[in-house]
Amino acid sequence: MNGHGHVLVIWTDKKTKQVDFLRVTLTPSFSRIVEIDFVNSRSDILCKSENGFQKINIERLLVPDFPDLVELKRITNLFMVMA
Repeated sequence: MNGHGHVLVIWTDKKTKQVDFLRVTLTPSFSRIVEIDFVNSRSDILCKSENGFQKINIERLLVPDFPDLVELKRITNLFMVMA
């Protein structure tokens, strides 16, 4: 990710030691956030607007391409354009 101020939040299951939920900011200003729910195989994109955040529901998993997240940013932009 370029710049500073990005946040990555990971929720894990203590029993299985697997990641259940991942939240990552794609912009340093926190105006674009991707949430990936591995338990329910779905993702959400949160876009900051004047009235809070607009949520775009995606009925599949978006796969983060660490460390640069270039592909995740590209796919996020496509979903935002289609919404």
